[in-house]
Amino acid sequence: IVKEFKASHIELEALLKLAKESLDEANNDLNDGFIRGAISSSYYCFLHLMRALLLQKGIIVKSHQGIKTKFSQEFILKNKIDKKFGKIVSDLLEDRLDADYAPLKEFTKEQAEKAIEEAEEFSILATKILNL
Repeated sequence: IVKEFKASHIELEALLKLAKESLDEANNDLNDGFIRGAISSSYYCFLHLMRALLLQKGIIVKSHQGIKTKFSQEFILKNKIDKKFGKIVSDLLEDRLDADYAPLKEFTKEQAEKAIEEAEEFSILATKILNL
């Protein structure tokens, strides 16, 4: 269910803070050898940033899939954000689910490093767009 309203700076800044914490967690997990945690936290960085971007437009979406879909509709398909980020977030959502729920799935340090790099790149872009 999508609701529309005007977002406050406080809410947007709180989501940016969550995104930064997730990115910090990803880096800490990677440094401590927790590859799955690094991948999962990288995804959550994206999730919080997508929520903030949507919220700034007055859009609230509850589910992960809903956020991804609405983000794609509002930013990727309208060419406001490079479509590569649509692919990255789709892949990262799948990896996050596997990292959290598929114990036999193997991940490499390189995959985690790539996820963190992509989250960092998206964080810079999203912060610029949010312009807080």
